[in-house]
Amino acid sequence: MMRILFSFRLPALLALAVLAWTGNAPALAAYTDNGDGTVTDTTTGLMWDKCSWGQSGSTDCTAIGNAGNNYGAGAYTWQEALMQAVTANASNYKGHNDWRPPNVKELESIVKIDAFNPAIDTAAFPNAIADRYWSSTPYPPYPAYAWAWYVDFQGGNPLAYAQTGDFAGLFVRLVRSGQASATFDAITEKLVQFPNASVKVSEAANNVVLKVNRSGVSGGAVSVAYATADGTATAGTDYVATAGTLNWADGDTAAKTISVPIVHDNVSEAAKTFSVALSSPTGIALGVPSSVSVTMYENVPAVPFVDISGNWAASYINAIYGAGITTGCGGGNYCPAQSVTRGQMAAFIIRAKEGEPASSCATSPFSDVPISDGFCKYVKRMMDLTITTGCGGGNYCPNQNVTRDQIAAFIIRAVEGNPVAGYCGSTAPYSDVPASNGFCGHIKRMAELGITTGCGGGNYCPSQTVTRDQMAVFLARAFLGM
Repeated sequence: MMRILFSFRLPALLALAVLAWTGNAPALAAYTDNGDGTVTDTTTGLMWDKCSWGQSGSTDCTAIGNAGNNYGAGAYTWQEALMQAVTANASNYKGHNDWRPPNVKELESIVKIDAFNPAIDTAAFPNAIADRYWSSTPYPPYPAYAWAWYVDFQGGNPLAYAQTGDFAGLFVRLVRSGQASATFDAITEKLVQFPNASVKVSEAANNVVLKVNRSGVSGGAVSVAYATADGTATAGTDYVATAGTLNWADGDTAAKTISVPIVHDNVSEAAKTFSVALSSPTGIALGVPSSVSVTMYENVPAVPFVDISGNWAASYINAIYGAGITTGCGGGNYCPAQSVTRGQMAAFIIRAKEGEPASSCATSPFSDVPISDGFCKYVKRMMDLTITTGCGGGNYCPNQNVTRDQIAAFIIRAVEGNPVAGYCGSTAPYSDVPASNGFCGHIKRMAELGITTGCGGGNYCPSQTVTRDQMAVFLARAFLGM
């Protein structure tokens, strides 16, 4: 397989690399063997599993062939690699329940500069594999292509590769506690880009708001120009032509937004597209994607549902129908008062976020979601995108109804990822959602983004089940800009 190298050994290691070439370089870390199948890096304080995940023989890692290769270790896609920590923690692996995949800096910290094939201390990590190990760090310049960082322990280089695909089977070594080593430089490339290459918007929305992210080193003022361009949509008829410049001050890393007004003509039409492109960056480089395709969906569908006349959410239901997010519940109906199950919810969210999955469900994502399940491909994408980790015990519980607190977590993860720990602080977003509520951060973001206004009386009603009309409102506001 051809491997594409995106980053060579970091500048801070050049002097050590010269020593390594002369045969005089020491290992960058000294390890304490804890006698339980783990070692602790005395420099960083990180506790590492001595074995690659899947190897047995907890102290010598000498198991052969139990995972289909000569090392006894398993090979995984990036999403599968992240899930191995969940499995480890559920079984209190080697006496601990806080294992996690290492970030790329942490994984680099166990590279042994004067070693090769494998480039690691084999006394601390017996039967180590001279191959690729996933980190938990996504590769920021290519978010639309779902790449992530790994370290190749044949030579010790950090690289990036697709999170899924035919050649995405990489190894995993788990870590816990400690701090990342300052010996290694952070990824310092300065980039500005859209988070997604495509977005959807309902014509009923007043405008489409596009986020632009700045990543890498935050020093220095930077700017980038932007402008709209016609596709099948026409400026002045379908949307308002928009151009301008985004500016970041020195040290400013907050995302900036571009707002493009949408023209509402109340005429039933096919979906139309236009684009917004970044250009002329100053003090920074363009990342990928540097342009975004906006698809406008008609809010007056040609075939509305027969059971939503007079329903408070009719315009939202029409909008998600026009965007291809729902086909109803059968017989020309939408069934607005029915509760939404976790299986149905997966289909709603995946269609809203990225459209119909490209392929069928080849492998079961959870023990209670067989490949024959009509929702399997949606549930698998939810797992792949880390929107869900299931309901416990290796299950997804597809037939359970979704509650309003749960839907907040699913939608916010799909839109922007989990809020930072402690996001609620000491402030409750609703009177019935205290800061101690495990979903408080997600519910607070739902309110801040205008996806919910609660259930009335200053409450959110977190334990109530979500009905299909409520689901339409959440989806249209979160993904169609309504």
